[in-house]
Amino acid sequence: MLGALLIAIAIYFTLRQDVGSHRFATWVTVVFMVVSGFFNGLFGIGGPLMALYFLTLADTKEGYLASIQTFFMLDTLYVTSLRVATGVLHLGDLRLVLLGLVYVFIGLSGAYYLISSLLQLV
Repeated sequence: MLGALLIAIAIYFTLRQDVGSHRFATWVTVVFMVVSGFFNGLFGIGGPLMALYFLTLADTKEGYLASIQTFFMLDTLYVTSLRVATGVLHLGDLRLVLLGLVYVFIGLSGAYYLISSLLQLV
């Protein structure tokens, strides 16, 4: 299932030249959220559909990056809180989560710099 979804998204991005230039209808947005939530719960990978959704909402690269990064930050905080509340993670594990967040912020900063550099080349 996951492989089929990822292949379908890759084909969509490859064949559609206008990706990100139009907004989806409300019912399509709801389907994106439901399918994204399903795959996030089942496989822990709900990002590709939400990335496509936020791409259609953003007018600028910065707006897109801010939206997608905020979404993933809130998603991570929510999932981590649930795991602590249900006993999957213990308070002693939180220092590893915080260390991971430091590296996430380093990665996000690096991605922003890389995208800015690549866009200047174009």
